[in-house]
Amino acid sequence: MSNPFSMRIFTVLVIVFAGMLGNHLVAQPDTIVAFDVQNRTISLIPPVPVDTNIQFDHSSSSVGPLGNQSILSLVPPTTNLFPGSQFSQLARAELFDPVTDFPARTAIRIWYWEDDTLRNDCSGMMVGDQFVLTAAHCVYTPFFGQTWLGDSLLVAPAYDNGQFQPNLPTSKVSHCYIFKKHYDNNGWHDIALLQLQEPIGQTTGHIGMAFTADTSYFSGKVFHKYSYPMQPSFMDTSLHYNGDTLYYNYGVIGSDGGWLTIPSGTALAAQGQSGSSIFYTDNQDYYSFGVLSYASQYRHYQIGRDAYYQLTNVMATQSVGLPENPSQAANLQVFPNPFSSSTTIRFANPRGNRLGFQVLDAQGRMVSRMDGLTGEEITFERGNLAGGLYFFQLLAGERIIGRGKFVVE
Repeated sequence: MSNPFSMRIFTVLVIVFAGMLGNHLVAQPDTIVAFDVQNRTISLIPPVPVDTNIQFDHSSSSVGPLGNQSILSLVPPTTNLFPGSQFSQLARAELFDPVTDFPARTAIRIWYWEDDTLRNDCSGMMVGDQFVLTAAHCVYTPFFGQTWLGDSLLVAPAYDNGQFQPNLPTSKVSHCYIFKKHYDNNGWHDIALLQLQEPIGQTTGHIGMAFTADTSYFSGKVFHKYSYPMQPSFMDTSLHYNGDTLYYNYGVIGSDGGWLTIPSGTALAAQGQSGSSIFYTDNQDYYSFGVLSYASQYRHYQIGRDAYYQLTNVMATQSVGLPENPSQAANLQVFPNPFSSSTTIRFANPRGNRLGFQVLDAQGRMVSRMDGLTGEEITFERGNLAGGLYFFQLLAGERIIGRGKFVVE
């Protein structure tokens, strides 16, 4: 039995809803609805303020402790293309790189339990130690009554050939986060975060999320996606997908009023690909700009500025074990402070976890960033920073485990 909620978007008729969707990129910041999967209760997370002057931002990615980073193509494909496009059709991911390499191993297969039966659902992507990015319709339907999908949810990284990866952990989902406008059926804000019971991203690594206000950003760049199709191909009925295998395709995309698309009239996604990310990489940073929402032209819900900051706020504030006082949690020491050329930040990291470090100016704009730190000390060079007050954050994935401030003389 297939997921009826996920299946709904893959009818041609569903595209008639597009006219009422509006441009979610310019919407006002929206409240987040948090659903506790085990207790079947909801709570609300108020929106955080957004600086409308920021034109681009992204959260951190991490290869993780397993290494084995694949080098993805930065030039468009020339074969196996959707007609009239520079984007490839589906091919088994294992034909390109081992699926247990990064970033393929951050691709997530999602199932749901219903009446003690495990059923196919959607695709997703690890975007933090505890968080999976997917589509809202994969976990909730606002149509015909407000319904959360299944009794519980299970996710697995790099599931392939009908098998779980023995060296990669799985997890149940503890919470689902969607936008209230989507919850209330006041707009198709088709994006969700799944918070996991286990921080499997500490093993798999994860990509980041990003937004840009510059539509020209997407011109000519190569984007990538991993997904789990699970129905016959719309284009070739001899091709059948059953959701047990990871697929990959990549190439040049288009931007259309808040949606990221494959600009081909014959590009149609399959059921099961819902929620899969369209992500960019230069083989150093990796970040998703949206998730698959409609079959026609692989239409992806694009992450806008407001959505980005609400989602990253969820990741920063809802992680399990978030310290009540981040300024003290990591035993932070800064010396000298103030300083003129460099300062040292010391913190507790006895297990050698991979940490991130961000410096923000007094207006909250990020001016410096470091990732993959495994020690217990950072020497921060002033560089070209102007004198003044700055704030810094120590991150485990997207969870803030330490905060502090220093003054540049």
